[in-house]
Amino acid sequence: MDIEGFVDVLVKRWPVGVAVALASVVIGALIGVTLPPIYEAQALILVSRPPVQVGTPPDPTGPGLKIGEVLSQDLPAAAVVEFANSDGVIRTLTEDLQPPREIRERLVARLVPGTNLVELVVRGRDPKQTAVLGNAWARVVDAAGDAILQADANATHDFFATQVQDAAANLAGAQKALRDFDVTTPLGLLQARVNVITGQISNYESRLTDLGVSLRSQTATLAGINGQLLGQPKTLTLTKPVITDPFLMQAASEVTRHGVLESSTLALKSQELNPVYLQLDQARADAEIRILASQEEGAAIRQTISQLRDEIGGLRARLADGQLRRAALAGAANTASQTYSVLVERRNETHVASVVRGKSVRAIVDAVAPRAPVAPKKHVILVLSSLFGCMLGVLSMLVVEYSVTPRPRVTTVPGALKAEPRLET
Repeated sequence: MDIEGFVDVLVKRWPVGVAVALASVVIGALIGVTLPPIYEAQALILVSRPPVQVGTPPDPTGPGLKIGEVLSQDLPAAAVVEFANSDGVIRTLTEDLQPPREIRERLVARLVPGTNLVELVVRGRDPKQTAVLGNAWARVVDAAGDAILQADANATHDFFATQVQDAAANLAGAQKALRDFDVTTPLGLLQARVNVITGQISNYESRLTDLGVSLRSQTATLAGINGQLLGQPKTLTLTKPVITDPFLMQAASEVTRHGVLESSTLALKSQELNPVYLQLDQARADAEIRILASQEEGAAIRQTISQLRDEIGGLRARLADGQLRRAALAGAANTASQTYSVLVERRNETHVASVVRGKSVRAIVDAVAPRAPVAPKKHVILVLSSLFGCMLGVLSMLVVEYSVTPRPRVTTVPGALKAEPRLET
């Protein structure tokens, strides 16, 4: 159906729609008139801040104490609300009134958001009885509210007293663990040993540097000696006239006794080691010994430095691990000390709150008989019935239109002509 067809249906079947809508409005009006009126009365209870603020203690069997929850600054008005809604208060109110089930459905205690007020709301058909019931409820809460807060304060003090004992034991254990660690793991001695080894390594490295300089100098000296040896012969050939040596002259005379020999022409040749070569060779040997000694000393120093570095690496690892462990133990001791101090302060505060007597819960506004009912809301019922009637009227017009108007029938001409289907009216 298109829009034009829909409008045609509305124009054609409007009496049906109007009738259905009027019937819905009449039914809604009858419902609004026949429903009994419900009146509401309120009484206000003021929960004053106690001399020392206490809150509901956390669960001691939980995963752990959370200081943020323990130090909550919320007012204890929630305890008053819970008490006002309790079965004991309801039984007190029902001694001379209606059955408990009916009263419980009519009583609502709630916090006023952003304040320390508790609102007692009573609903009923009789405005005067509603006000009387609200004031009676307020008197019961007023009379017993301080006892509830006092019991809450006592329970909170007992909780903090237990927590203080546990915190003291934890603090003693943390401090003992820190002292035992300082005794068994003297970090000061480890640091002193690290400093001594560092100084030794520095001295050995300085000595190794000096040996390097000396070794280069000795190598250069050895190279110079080898160069000089290359220019010196190992042996020298000496020629000596015989006449210059009496001993040789006598020997020559014995040899030439039977002949004539000119002694002045005789000479003696001999080979001797070159003293300069010998001196340079000795200097080369000394230089090689010094170089070898320097190399051996350098190797020993390097080995010693390696051992010292391994030792200092182990000491530094132990020192770092010890510092981390001590920091953790010190942090645990500090946390335990802070927790103990906070809990002691809270225990003292809750002790004051548990022994101080004062009026913390009192009724400040009495319930008065309401002048107008809060339910049923007749105008809302009338508006809703009108909207529902309009929708139901439109639906009724469509149903009537489709039920009254005949539907077209489709027929087919038989035979060999194979005629196309046609519509018959």
